[in-house]
Amino acid sequence: MPQITNINEAKAELTRLIQARGGSIAKTEDLTLRKRYGNFRFYTKEGEVFHLKFSKQLFQPRENVVGGAADLDNKLKFAVKFFGNGDNSLNGIDEDLLVELLELEQNGFQTYFVTVMSDGRVLWRTGREAYEFIQRYDTVAHYLRSYSQPICYIPTGWLVNRSNILSNPPSLL
Repeated sequence: MPQITNINEAKAELTRLIQARGGSIAKTEDLTLRKRYGNFRFYTKEGEVFHLKFSKQLFQPRENVVGGAADLDNKLKFAVKFFGNGDNSLNGIDEDLLVELLELEQNGFQTYFVTVMSDGRVLWRTGREAYEFIQRYDTVAHYLRSYSQPICYIPTGWLVNRSNILSNPPSLL
């Protein structure tokens, strides 16, 4: 697998995987234009939307958090412990971007939350699965000082490695 060091390489790897599955990209949306750095969307002719989130460094829960953030930190540690499959990191998506994926799903698209790791692995879950996990385990950071938007966290190890899967959703001929 290739080493991925930036968003352009991550986009190229996801494009390669979509095409290897038999998909063809109809349009792309660069969310950097909306000041959402590291976020990009691919729309396919097959009715899929891949929301790519690329981060050079993933978030990890901290030790001995006290005060108002302790409750969220305990929830994040629980999620990583039981769903992280040995990976202690979390992948985040802005809450409004996740809700947009649900809205696209309501319009008939199959949506995916995707991350491309620096080692070339492509990990994803459907937008609906990501949303339901976040709601079930309440892994949302609501009051961040450095961001204007709540961040939803998902254990990286919970995402499914799709790097070598060459299947495509069924379609009518």
